[in-house]
Amino acid sequence: VRWRVLNPTASSHPMHLHGVYFLVERRGDWRRDTAYAAPVQPRLVTELMLPGGTMTMRWAPERPGNWLFHCHFAFHVAPDMSLAYQERPPGTPEPHEHTAERAMSGLVLGMHVRAPAGWVDPADTMVPHEIRLHVQMRAKHYDPAPGYGFVVEEGRAPARDSIRIPGPTLVLERGRPVRITVVNHLDEATSVHWHGMEIPSWPDGVPGWSGIAPRLAPPIAPGDSFVAEFTPRRSGTFIYHTHADERYQLPMGLYGALLVVEPGTRPDPSREQVIVVGGDGYPRDGEEGLVNGAVEPPPVAVRAGHPFRLRLVSIHYGDRIRFRLLRDTTLATWRWLAQDGADLPAAERLVRPAEWLTGPGMTGDVEIAEALPGRLTLLIDAPYADHRWSRRVPIEVR
Repeated sequence: VRWRVLNPTASSHPMHLHGVYFLVERRGDWRRDTAYAAPVQPRLVTELMLPGGTMTMRWAPERPGNWLFHCHFAFHVAPDMSLAYQERPPGTPEPHEHTAERAMSGLVLGMHVRAPAGWVDPADTMVPHEIRLHVQMRAKHYDPAPGYGFVVEEGRAPARDSIRIPGPTLVLERGRPVRITVVNHLDEATSVHWHGMEIPSWPDGVPGWSGIAPRLAPPIAPGDSFVAEFTPRRSGTFIYHTHADERYQLPMGLYGALLVVEPGTRPDPSREQVIVVGGDGYPRDGEEGLVNGAVEPPPVAVRAGHPFRLRLVSIHYGDRIRFRLLRDTTLATWRWLAQDGADLPAAERLVRPAEWLTGPGMTGDVEIAEALPGRLTLLIDAPYADHRWSRRVPIEVR
């Protein structure tokens, strides 16, 4: 399938495709169009389209079922984007809608991929990696608003008011099936989307939409659970996050990093660090962001002369996020390794100025290699937000 996507609006739109990668053949703006040779066409699941931007993308549906292509700004796909939306009388609470056809309007496109005759979804014979993931709430976490968060069960059920923001980093192995039981302890329905993963439609996490009619995945009701089974196909940096009532559940804390590693390996904290940028609670005027759940994240320790990987995850619900690596006030350099979980071709793994503008739903792996001891700063900011904000992550080269 080849699409030409045009953004004639005055807003940016991070456009996300579920379940499969797309290749960017061309990018353009008001003035010019740039074609990419086949070996270096970006392989993405989310493309940040700036005002006036255009894109020619090519993709192939790999599994039958229902899928989405949508803007990842939560308020651009909200119910009030519908032309039929009715304003509520003053004082009437916001209704919580949890199925895609009632909760998503605006910049969202649904797709039905038909199964060819004789289609059989490949079955895995390996023993799956079992994970039990709890969705929980802590009262007055963002005083006075509550916080939502994910917690992995380790041996016994966690305390009901325990949360982690962002959620714990889930580490899966490429090629080994995983079975994740999501248990909902909230007072409202929820769902979890495995962002960037090439998986079947049923566990994709869009309530009332994922799957093949008439068997569609339901919202996870309060006190209920849902089992997502899939097999990671490639190693890389991905995201898991709520896909129900994202305008509220996402900034409240229902997001986290998902790493897929090569079989038999584990992430090495001495050689890599995950940096997750998300919201800071219930959406309001003047909302800002958190880095790894903190306003002042702790320093990252790097060994001089040794390559160090930063896994950058942008999942703030409403702001474009800019990452910059500074030496004093001067822009440093880094080497690009991967984007959206897909390794870059060798010819594209270049040393570049250390600056990257993102929208929600984008991940990037970069490598820094400082020869001498000293201090760098990873500056993370929202330069185009109505309420500008910034965070600093000290990087100590020892």
